[in-house]
Amino acid sequence: MAASAHNLSTNWQRRLGKTTLADTGSDLTTERYYIMEQFQDRLVSTQRHQFTMATVFIVSTIAVVAIIIFGDIAEASDASRLLVAFVGVTTSFTGWVWSSNALVSGQKYSEGMSEAEKATPGGKVEAKQPFMIYQIYTFLVSAGTIAVIIGAIY
Repeated sequence: MAASAHNLSTNWQRRLGKTTLADTGSDLTTERYYIMEQFQDRLVSTQRHQFTMATVFIVSTIAVVAIIIFGDIAEASDASRLLVAFVGVTTSFTGWVWSSNALVSGQKYSEGMSEAEKATPGGKVEAKQPFMIYQIYTFLVSAGTIAVIIGAIY
C-alpha cells in the first residue's frame, strides 16, 4: 500500500488527505507553491469566464440597438418601448459589471505575481497595465450606451 501511494502524483496524494512531508515527500515551500499555483489558475479562469460573459452582454446590447433602429421602437407602444429600454439598460449595466469584475481579477493577478513571473516579457506587460483607466473607460462606455439607448427610445 505504501509503495502504491508513493507512486501517486503529489496532487492525488493531497486529495487522499496526505499532506505531511512524510506522506508526500514535499516540503512546506512546495506545498505553498502548489496552493498559489492553484489559486492563480482559478483567478485566470474566472477572469476568462467574466470577459466571456461581458462579451455576451455587449453583443446583447448591440442587438438591442439594432432592434431600436430597425424595429422603429420610437414609434412603438409604451409597453414595447419600456421593455426595450429595460433590456438595453440591464444588458449594458450587466456587461459593465462582468467587465469590471474581470478587470479586478486581472489587476489582482498582476499584483500577486512572483518576482520571477514579473521578470518575464508577459509579466512585465501585465504589471504595467493601467487597470483603473480600463475601469473608467468601461464605465463611461456603458453609461454612454445607456444614455443613447434611452435617448433613442424616448
